[in-house]
Amino acid sequence: MDSVDDECRWQKLWLFLSSDWATEFAEDLWLPTAAMPQIQAVTRRIVEPWVDANYLEPFSVAHYRLCLAVKTFGGEELVDFIYDWYRFIFSGPHSGFKWLPLWRQENEQYIVEVPKMAADGFNAFRAAIIQASKQYTNRLEAFQRRGPSSWDYAITTRYLIGSLDELPELDREVMLGNLQNIVDRIIRENMFVELWPSYLGFLAFDELNGLFQSILVHREELSLTGVFIEFPGTWMFERGRLLRDRRAKQDGIPDRSRS
Repeated sequence: MDSVDDECRWQKLWLFLSSDWATEFAEDLWLPTAAMPQIQAVTRRIVEPWVDANYLEPFSVAHYRLCLAVKTFGGEELVDFIYDWYRFIFSGPHSGFKWLPLWRQENEQYIVEVPKMAADGFNAFRAAIIQASKQYTNRLEAFQRRGPSSWDYAITTRYLIGSLDELPELDREVMLGNLQNIVDRIIRENMFVELWPSYLGFLAFDELNGLFQSILVHREELSLTGVFIEFPGTWMFERGRLLRDRRAKQDGIPDRSRS
């Protein structure tokens, strides 16, 4: 950890990993499903004192203990995975998510100029995004109907002390970034990244660049003024190793976090 801000973000991550939301949607979040029960149990045990917002010991103490505990049952590889997941998924740029308004809604017309030879691919990609989004929304609503567990309630409301306006900025960020919003943001981004190569991985640089320039021209219409937009497909490099790990598990390769 390099700063107090970094410590607060790691605290937010570990609290999230301790939640029932993280375990319930682990596969869609690209978390190691086989290891999640152990991660959840050990995280709850270690971070419990920090659920009290008045507990003043630096969270770096818990962070070290958590990494050490995860290493005992998942090895260095699982600790490395959590660091990668924190960097590229939990705190990542979420570049693809900014593109979702182009394809998420049914009967939506393209605002940007789609490469002619890729029109069918874009239509299929958009349909796949819509279908995956509907399936996820149904699961989300079913999970919400159960109501929050006592633990999830505690970590979601840990900063509810007086007015939110009276809290330090990072504390407000943690409080307002509730569990459902975190899950929703990550899963929709992962959906986009995972489906992209299947439908649009064939696009050449010139085609991607044409699409990129069209995005820049229409960024005001897309409500992206002042928002940093990465070159399309960059997310495949950002999340490449995590995506390959996910696909390996889907192909039947054993979950290495068990070792």
